[in-house]
Amino acid sequence: MSTDESMRIFVGVDCFGRGCPGGGGFGTKEALELIIKASELRPDRPLSVALFAPAWSFEKRRELDPLSGSEDIAGEVTSIFQLDYRFWSPLMPLISRIRASGTLSRHFYRPLSPWSGYFHSNLSLGLGLFDGHSSIFSPWSRLAEQQVLPTCRVLSNELSGTEEKGFTVKVMPDFMDYYSPGSSLRLHITPSGGVKKSLVLELFLFPNLSLSSIATLTIIMQIENGRSSVKVFADLCTISWDLVYVTEEYPVTGRQYLGFEAARFGSQQNGPVNVGRE
Repeated sequence: MSTDESMRIFVGVDCFGRGCPGGGGFGTKEALELIIKASELRPDRPLSVALFAPAWSFEKRRELDPLSGSEDIAGEVTSIFQLDYRFWSPLMPLISRIRASGTLSRHFYRPLSPWSGYFHSNLSLGLGLFDGHSSIFSPWSRLAEQQVLPTCRVLSNELSGTEEKGFTVKVMPDFMDYYSPGSSLRLHITPSGGVKKSLVLELFLFPNLSLSSIATLTIIMQIENGRSSVKVFADLCTISWDLVYVTEEYPVTGRQYLGFEAARFGSQQNGPVNVGRE
């Protein structure tokens, strides 16, 4: 059996914990860690994973959420996203590692945004709690209004990509304070103790096939340590994704920047960033 054929074997993991190590729920990661260990013991026979009932946090919200059924509707909706984040945050890096296991196949899913030479997004989730023209409580959902959301992936400044990033990034919707109808995204950045370096955060990733089959265009935000300014710039990369195992091997340093510092925010500025054909 080849490595590619081996990766077609999916180990089923029930997020409700039926017959699975860890008991499912917030312990689902234990089953994924066992799959990684098995693949590491036989790198020529890596396994894939199939998650059953991944909506566990949503289905169990009434049992897990103390605000469920309360009069604080906004708080209850936010709590749903908090539970979802708590469930998925330990799983995402493990899923990436499972997909990267093996000696030949190097698969890593990276969300790509559509690119037509001009990009704009108000980061809308396509839903809200209040009427767009007033403060009247009137929940709505329109998928047609959902726009491209940022990846908010912390990038390494080292070419090796192995350094400790030193930051925890959490993105949550805010249904009470928003600029576009529905909601806004609130970015929570927590540095580890003693971190003195700048934070480099991937916002969007575009395939730029008109340049090369392996070229990508990335919109990156840099927050400099000890300074209030934020830089947003574009990075043109021609790294072959066939050589990338995991996110940590996607460095920023050492490549040419396209339109460096496309926008700089000060304390008096707030608004969207548009990156044109230049």
